[in-house]
Amino acid sequence: MRYLQFVLLFFLSGSLSYGQLDSSLVRSNPYECVYNHLFYLQPENYDPERSALSLPDNTENKEQTAIKLKQILDGKGIYVDVNRIPKKRNHKDTVHNENIYIIDKSEQKIYLELGENGWTYSRTTIENIPGLYKSVYPLGTQFLSQFDAPYWQYKILGLQLWKLLGLLIILVTAYIVFILVRYLSKQFILRILKKRMDLDDNVNRPLYRFSRVMGLILSIRYFLYFLPMFQLVPKANAFIIRSLNILSLFLLVFALNYLLKILLVYMQKLTAKTESSL
Repeated sequence: MRYLQFVLLFFLSGSLSYGQLDSSLVRSNPYECVYNHLFYLQPENYDPERSALSLPDNTENKEQTAIKLKQILDGKGIYVDVNRIPKKRNHKDTVHNENIYIIDKSEQKIYLELGENGWTYSRTTIENIPGLYKSVYPLGTQFLSQFDAPYWQYKILGLQLWKLLGLLIILVTAYIVFILVRYLSKQFILRILKKRMDLDDNVNRPLYRFSRVMGLILSIRYFLYFLPMFQLVPKANAFIIRSLNILSLFLLVFALNYLLKILLVYMQKLTAKTESSL
């Protein structure tokens, strides 16, 4: 029971712990800049205008840009541990030897830079927000307004009803993707391979396992494709995305292993044919 409570707390209580921030310090160092941006986009402190102070002065639609930037970080599973952000004004990135701070190594386009007016998100980051946003939310986020009704906001296990139902639907359809990929692989792709490569029944086992693993990989990618639009708390979102990406990598290794076994059988058959012809 205690373990279940711990898991629920981890996934459902992922809001960041912040304290009030002096607006005059927003651009004094990377820590204050990122802290300000995220703090004023928390539900209990929501103030996009204050959050947008972390962006360059010449940014168009600053408030919406600040919101989209946070949504990109959340959607990509980038959990920002503000306590690890440098607090020195003259911080210099040791790799690039510049006064910049990259939020996360997995996304090099999102970083801060020290300019004439202090630390802000870089011009490169601002310019890339439209493209990054489209890649993370290919269907957009406008549809979320359809779930503003009070009954959709009712929480079960800490999740709003619409998010819980949506995740269940995505999980079910991901399983359907797995079944379809496995079936189509068996019925068409694997049969064609066996016929064209003239393989016997010895490869049935690795062929079927290969189709199963590919089905799992594609169903995971399908789930990850739609996950950002549910805007889960950053810590939980980051954990899910990283875990499934690692799992996908392991499955890809298994898929390559089965593929190599199939190729090995094919090469052995070719060798046998060559020797018999001699």
